[in-house]
Amino acid sequence: MKSIYILSAFVITLMANTPVFAGHQSHTTWARVVDVSPAYKIVRTHAPERQCWVETTAIRRHHNDEVAGTLAGGIIGGTLGHAVGHSRRDKHAASAVGAIIGMAVGNNIASKNNRHHESIEYRDVERCEVRHVTRKERRLIGYDVTYRYKGDLYKTRTHSRPGKRIKVAVNVRPYRH
Repeated sequence: MKSIYILSAFVITLMANTPVFAGHQSHTTWARVVDVSPAYKIVRTHAPERQCWVETTAIRRHHNDEVAGTLAGGIIGGTLGHAVGHSRRDKHAASAVGAIIGMAVGNNIASKNNRHHESIEYRDVERCEVRHVTRKERRLIGYDVTYRYKGDLYKTRTHSRPGKRIKVAVNVRPYRH
């Protein structure tokens, strides 16, 4: 008697969980695809971007006459000292002393005149900077699909592009008031 109760409970449980007995059926079939449109969304991206350009730049060069005055004074002083000396040994010593005195005098005269020359040179120089750029781009997020099943039109979105048919799940259950 106990085994009949267990068997009855098993059958009732089986019937309640089986779609046929529960009044609910589900199966898959194919529907004809009518239209497919790619679906996009706009995405903003922010990225650093290195931008470079070439500029023509003036480079100023200062030339000082003090160096030229010092050298000229040294040469003139050395020549005069050489002319003043009598013997060979005196001529060398007089040339050295004359050159030193001439350099000092030439430097002094050049710095009093304060004559500076400037020259300008032009060069192309590459300049770069990093800027943050925002861009908009369209990204494909799927496909909007219109399909016909039993004369009615339905729409869905899929991840991949379907072919001429699309697989659909059909659920049938009784209508309840």
